[in-house]
Amino acid sequence: MIKWGNGKMTGRWHPGKRNRAIIGQTRHSLDAWPWRTSEAPIQGVLSLEGWYLLEDKAHATLDKDGYLTPQLPSPDMYTDCYFFAYGRDYAAALKMFIDVCGTIPMIPRWVFGLWYSRWYKYKARDFINIVRRFRKENIPLDVMVIDTDWRAGVWRGYDWNKKLFPKPKDMFKTLHKLHVKVPLNDHPGYDEPEPLPKNDSAIPKFEKRMGPAQRGKKGWTCYWEDARFVKAWRTLLLEPFFDEGMDFWWVDGWAGMNVPNLHPQVYINHHYYAMCIKKTKKRGLILSRFGAIGSHRYPIQFSGDTHGNWKTMKMLIPFTTESGAAGACYWSHDIGGFHEKHISEELYVRWTQCASFFPIIRLHSNHGYRAPWDFSKKAQMIFKKYISLRYALVPYWYSRAREAHDTGLPLMRPMFLNYPGSKTSYFFRYQFMVGDALMVAPAHRPIPKSKKTVLKHVWFPPGQWLNIENGRFIDGPTVKMIKIPYDRIPWYIKAGAVIPIEPVHGYITPRRRGTLHLFVFPAKTISGTVYDDDGSSLNYLKNEYRFISITGTTHIGEIKLTITGLHKNEQVHLEVIGGAESVSINGKKCRRKNNTSHALCGTIETSLEVQHFVTIPIKRK
Repeated sequence: MIKWGNGKMTGRWHPGKRNRAIIGQTRHSLDAWPWRTSEAPIQGVLSLEGWYLLEDKAHATLDKDGYLTPQLPSPDMYTDCYFFAYGRDYAAALKMFIDVCGTIPMIPRWVFGLWYSRWYKYKARDFINIVRRFRKENIPLDVMVIDTDWRAGVWRGYDWNKKLFPKPKDMFKTLHKLHVKVPLNDHPGYDEPEPLPKNDSAIPKFEKRMGPAQRGKKGWTCYWEDARFVKAWRTLLLEPFFDEGMDFWWVDGWAGMNVPNLHPQVYINHHYYAMCIKKTKKRGLILSRFGAIGSHRYPIQFSGDTHGNWKTMKMLIPFTTESGAAGACYWSHDIGGFHEKHISEELYVRWTQCASFFPIIRLHSNHGYRAPWDFSKKAQMIFKKYISLRYALVPYWYSRAREAHDTGLPLMRPMFLNYPGSKTSYFFRYQFMVGDALMVAPAHRPIPKSKKTVLKHVWFPPGQWLNIENGRFIDGPTVKMIKIPYDRIPWYIKAGAVIPIEPVHGYITPRRRGTLHLFVFPAKTISGTVYDDDGSSLNYLKNEYRFISITGTTHIGEIKLTITGLHKNEQVHLEVIGGAESVSINGKKCRRKNNTSHALCGTIETSLEVQHFVTIPIKRK
């Protein structure tokens, strides 16, 4: 028996006791949800009972190179158990989780940009033209995904379809010059490994390396339990695509393995992720289904082939927020849904508004229409507005990524994670926090006929909250019925917050080191943190990064800020809400600027009085 206590909560646990109040879980995927769900939910560590038991059953081990050892476990061997006792301190639970199961790696900065994908028989020049169309429309874009038709075998194999892609290296080179990253779709198989087509050009090399006796009944395939096959598959088939210019793999499948207590998706993700690091010498990245506990170490997560309807869009909100309890904080959903070719314009607008505040935003469909220019000019304007807002907030997103790495706290959070002591917070599952400072309450149903808005009950936690777009301040805690017009998503900034922002370009660039842009919502006390590194390398593991800390106070219109972590001669640009009489940073007064077309407020229309200040570069010896 274990007796535990944390704060006001105490309890006893004994073997066999079930936890009946789990408040955070995820899934392997959401393929065809809700008509078909793949496997049982994967429990996270958060529970209203204030404890969780994580069972680590005997499983295969990896050798020093990351391959399965020949000695496989027996299903009836020992089980390691980890008991988490945290009461209502959910943040402590998540920190314990990553201490036991591994940290959430930093992802490249450009991942927070817009992704475009479509299962369609495009030619190489079509992908280039689509990127140019985004550039022409002045809509930012960072990732162009190439689905399965790049192969001669369409669904399987690793030979290029030369009719569609006559010169793959040239295509990658051109797309990189347009400042987009390019992943390729791979199908390792569903429940069993996918064999190579009979005419695949790699077969002679594979046969020479493995020996003809190793050929399976269905042809040459990768037996993931066998390290020899995995090494050959990696070096002869998968890794050469990085040399051609591919940036990472979209792992669309989990093959299949017969290894006790090891989900094949976890092991396959491990190898595709390791490949990316090996070949690029930078941070790893894949797009793949989750697998099981431990998959959080291989971001990012792909939720599979969902349907394009209001029910799915609504479900994705609590699914994404509550998945953080299992470490899955980088879900990438098919925005607009995969299966339906056409969706209503209103659903498209609402879904993209909401997804602009998801950790990953990726447009995708099965031969459907999800590009902004597939809809009306009004819809395009709304789309562009919120994508631009997302790009302005990239420094805030990136700082939250570091927070997830250090603490296990997800970027997109259920209300109860930030406010565990409030009973009300557990009931409002269709609004969410991004970090501690931003709250989002999306519309998830259509506007009723003869009406111009959707009504929604929103809970405002303790403190003052500002809707930047309509300039309204709301004091919490309270529940308000709000009206949501077609062209807006309610999002709020908490008083006292400092939001790092940046000017919007056509793609995400490394942060300009000479200037720090901050959006400040003054309160009696002010605080915020900005994380900064090179945005792509593994050097953050060598402590090559910096934290910029902002603290301050407001008194009778005077704002005094202290900022640490600035580089020599670094300038600070401030957007300050309201009528500040003066602003000083580190004891030096800031100069007021007259222009109002700055990073955050330049992306939206607002009736707020927002004043702009800039520092004289702070010189440091």
